[in-house]
Amino acid sequence: MTNAIGTELEIRSEATRDIAAIRELQALAFPTRAEAELVDKLRAASAACVSLVACTEDVVVGHALFSQAQLHLSSKPLAVGALGPIAVLPERQRSGIGSALIRRGLERCLELGLPAVIVLGHPGYYGRFGFRRADTWDIRCEFAAPPEAFMIAWLAEPERGPALAKYHAAFSEL
Repeated sequence: MTNAIGTELEIRSEATRDIAAIRELQALAFPTRAEAELVDKLRAASAACVSLVACTEDVVVGHALFSQAQLHLSSKPLAVGALGPIAVLPERQRSGIGSALIRRGLERCLELGLPAVIVLGHPGYYGRFGFRRADTWDIRCEFAAPPEAFMIAWLAEPERGPALAKYHAAFSEL
C-alpha cells in the first residue's frame, strides 16, 4: 500500500522487536506517557486482541491496539473489541496511516469472531469507519463520557439490547 505521501506502507501484526518503537511512538503522539503505559499494561495482561503497526522502510510510523472488552447484556456478557490507543508519528499524521490501521484492525476483529468494536473518540473521525453512537442501541459506557463520543461499530449481528460496555481493567488506571 502506498500512503498519501507516496511511500510504501506495510501494515502487520506487532512483533517483539516493535515494542520499544511502539512505546516511543505512543509517547510522541500524546501529551503524556499514559497511552504508552496503557499499551504496555494491556500487552502484559494478554488483553490485546489485535495490535498492528504501520511501517515505512522498517520504521514504525503508526500503531493501533484493539483490546478485550465486554457488553454486559441482561442475558450474558458479550465479548467485543475496544479500539485504542491508536497513534501515528506527529509528522506523518493526516496521511492515511491511522485510517489504514483502523480498517485492517476491524477486519482482524471480525476474523477473530468479535461482533463489535467500541471506541471513545471524535464522531467525525470514527464515523468514517462505521462507528455510531452506542446509545442508539441503549449501550452506555462504564466511564463518564459524552454520548456522542462513545461509539460502536457492529461487525456482525449478535444479540442486542440494553448493555453496559466495560473496558479491560487497565483503562481504569488512566
